[in-house]
Amino acid sequence: MSSEKLLVGALILLMRHDLTGCAHAASQAATLLDRLSDLPELDGDTRRLCDQMSIKLAHHAPKSCA
Repeated sequence: MSSEKLLVGALILLMRHDLTGCAHAASQAATLLDRLSDLPELDGDTRRLCDQMSIKLAHHAPKSCA
């Protein structure tokens, strides 16, 4: 999957999580962000932000999805 598609997918899942509190969306977003943080074609700042957001989502209190 291209980095652009991973970024779009992560953004959609982050918005879903932010709007609904859905833990499943947070978990899926964290997975995509982990993948993005490992891509050498992304700049270092973006990779670090992806990694930090992934960690934050992993520690978010779960809430069931609507």
